[in-house]
Parts: sequence; structure tokens; C-alpha cells
Amino acid sequence: TSWATLLPNGATWSAPRAAGSLAYGDGVAHAAGEGLWLLSGGVLFAQGSLTARSSTLAKLAGAAHAFLAPAEASRLGLAAGDRVELAGPAGAIGLPVQLDDSVPPGAVFVPYAFAEADLGRLGAPAGAGLKVRLRKVAATAQVGA
Repeated sequence: TSWATLLPNGATWSAPRAAGSLAYGDGVAHAAGEGLWLLSGGVLFAQGSLTARSSTLAKLAGAAHAFLAPAEASRLGLAAGDRVELAGPAGAIGLPVQLDDSVPPGAVFVPYAFAEADLGRLGAPAGAGLKVRLRKVAATAQVGA
């Protein structure tokens, strides 16, 4: 499966797509400069209260990451392991980057159910979804703490 299924209208892409834009089911291209669509969902071994009560499941789940397509990360000057700040209308969180070919261009995937990825801090989606701004931060910086 692809993270694109989590976009506001699913994995319906308009063609042709312009470089640096995300076109989804409404046929409107949304410039990457306006931010990235925040996609979220569960991941294996990290589904909420059971994981929080089990040290074994927590070890299997690992830490939260901000997943980006390799081309998107390159466009933003990011590499795997870099720490980024995701900023929404209400606040920000900091996470390391992980590259994933299944994340669509113009989007970032952040799994929920991780204490360090409190997506509620970013704000509530409006309209088609929530866009966040990404910026690289120093590895020792604690964003949203």
C-alpha cells in the first residue's frame, strides 16, 4: 500500500504533474512552497495503548520519524537522519527524517501513537487537510519540548 491513500481524496493524481507540486483529486496543483501535506496513520507495532504498556512492542516500533520521498528530501536539502521541525498553525514538533519511496511528492508522513510525535500540537486540519512547513534543525535542538 502507499501513503498516497491518506491524501484528502485518496491516491487520485491529476496528470501531468508539475515538478514541485502535489495535484490531488480536485485537480488543483498545490505548490510545495506552501508547505507539505501532513499524512498520518498507524504503523506496525505502534497502535496506541497496548504498545505504550509493552516494552517489547515499543522496542519493535522504534522511534517516530518524519517520512519523506527521497526526491522531496533532496529538494529540501535533507538526508536520512537529519532532524526537522514540522510547524503547523498551532505549534511545532521535531523528528528525524526517514526516506520512503511510498510517500508522495509534496507530502510528509508522520505516524501517530508516538509520544514524540504529538500531532495535536500542529493544529487541526482545515478544508482538504493540514499543510506543515519543514525546516532542518540542529541535531541537539529539542523542538516542541
